[in-house]
Amino acid sequence: MHCVCKSTRKAGRCLCLCQDVVTPNGPLNKAVGEDVEFTLIDPPPAPPFQINWLFGSVLICSGSAGSVIGVNPSYEGRASLDPNTATLELRSLTLNDTGEYTLRVTMIIGQVEKEWKTTLRVFERVSDAAITIAGSPDPLIAGKSSVSLTCEAKGSITTRKWMQNGETLSPETDRITFSDDNRTVSISPVQKEDRGEYKCQYKSATPSVLQKGLEH
Repeated sequence: MHCVCKSTRKAGRCLCLCQDVVTPNGPLNKAVGEDVEFTLIDPPPAPPFQINWLFGSVLICSGSAGSVIGVNPSYEGRASLDPNTATLELRSLTLNDTGEYTLRVTMIIGQVEKEWKTTLRVFERVSDAAITIAGSPDPLIAGKSSVSLTCEAKGSITTRKWMQNGETLSPETDRITFSDDNRTVSISPVQKEDRGEYKCQYKSATPSVLQKGLEH
């Protein structure tokens, strides 16, 4: 129970408004294969009369007065409910578990059912990350050779950013172009100022940086 109190104009008097706050934690980010717990920021002091957890419109599990009523067969072995705290645990997450979760609670008999929502995003861990180079064979010749660098990686990647010698690389001239998804940067023709270390910084749930040297 959380209360907010405000003083009134009359000395010595205070007006307090109180309400139950049982908002689920979130939004949450987890990797494929991991487990997640949907817990309450302020758990109820006593087991709720009725608990229902849903994924979208699909009922996952339900509980009542400190006991688990049932678990959806499609979640059998993967979902568990603590009927005392209304905590929901999901195990062995898949990409299909991404979405909105709803908690519906009736604290005591006769009380109106209340509803709270939270979200979960399940991502694929990035793997097989590397920078590959294609184009003119070594050695690169200024004014003649062309080269393309590609940021390769498997997994849930949202953005990629290229850097040259610690500075953000941008298509300031017609010589430097990027693919629509920023996966590949092409330089044609190369010039002496293109020499140096190139990095691909990709953003996912766990940001990382790849680097590759370019000499000519």
